[in-house]
Amino acid sequence: MKSIPLALTWEFWRQASSSLAATVACLLGLLAFCYGGGQSGTFRLSDPATIAALQLFGFIFVTTGLSAAICRSSGSPQFRFTLPVSTHTSILIPMINGAIATAIGYLTIALVVNWMFDAQWTLLKPTITAVSMITLCQAVGWTSGVSANLRGLLDACFCALLGIGVAALNEPNSREAFDPAWHRLRPLDVTLAV
Repeated sequence: MKSIPLALTWEFWRQASSSLAATVACLLGLLAFCYGGGQSGTFRLSDPATIAALQLFGFIFVTTGLSAAICRSSGSPQFRFTLPVSTHTSILIPMINGAIATAIGYLTIALVVNWMFDAQWTLLKPTITAVSMITLCQAVGWTSGVSANLRGLLDACFCALLGIGVAALNEPNSREAFDPAWHRLRPLDVTLAV
């Protein structure tokens, strides 16, 4: 490799590609089960409150699964600090790659679910929220000195709690309260993504 940032990027994607693909496939299977059940008459997807709740339920599971896969693959921080680069670079490169992996994973899932089930998932705001949440989970995971598997589990639990907080703030009980909050970007959303 010509540079350490390029080597860190290559190492992240080498470790993350298989687990990210498997996670996306499992999450698509779970969502196909949920939306397929809704179309078979188990519960009705014509109710706006059900659609809103199912979108937030899917968002929580997608971000939790992606968080576990991405944070587990981001490598151990104590090894990165031995490289002849600044601490800023050794932390920033895996976080940028994690943000890109989150965006790719969420957008892939949302586009497939929209295409297969006409689920009408919003793309922009949930993607930015997921990137912010998983990046925060990466930072929390790095503060713990545990193995990669335990760090992935810790990050998934923390991301699930954040997702439940997002669901509580979006009030999925009424379509009128859900739509504006989940479809419109605010300056705070963009600031968190940056």
